[in-house]
Amino acid sequence: MRKPIRILLAAAALSAALSGTDAAAQGPRARVPALVAISPELQGTEAPFRLARFGGSAPRDVILLAPDADATVLTQAVEALLAVRRHSGDAATSDAMLRMREHPRARVLPWATRVLQDVRTAAPRQIPGVGRLRAVQIWLPAQRRAPSRTGS
Repeated sequence: MRKPIRILLAAAALSAALSGTDAAAQGPRARVPALVAISPELQGTEAPFRLARFGGSAPRDVILLAPDADATVLTQAVEALLAVRRHSGDAATSDAMLRMREHPRARVLPWATRVLQDVRTAAPRQIPGVGRLRAVQIWLPAQRRAPSRTGS
């Protein structure tokens, strides 16, 4: 019985470390969906991923990856989306397509390789505002919007 408890505690500590927050001080956090999709249009481009944010109906956030993307690129895309959500909120108020450049990082999300495998084997589906692509839904931690620096 002690081993499962240790595993759960280790998982909670890892989750807190990855999010950069103290999970105990924050309590349970909501999860917000995002789609991860492979876009042939990104093949051979300078940007290995793009973020599409849509105001209104779901899906609100779509991570578009080049066909040759790896776990490092997916990790960078997830981190970029979380940064955008911290700045502008979990729900976009208007449509936007953000092009990103790859930045070297040592850390790779432990589940990124599995998600990429799932995306590559998923059936193509119609994604409003994007097109018909292979995609899977993931759930990311909700982000608190950063306080505005204007006004005071």
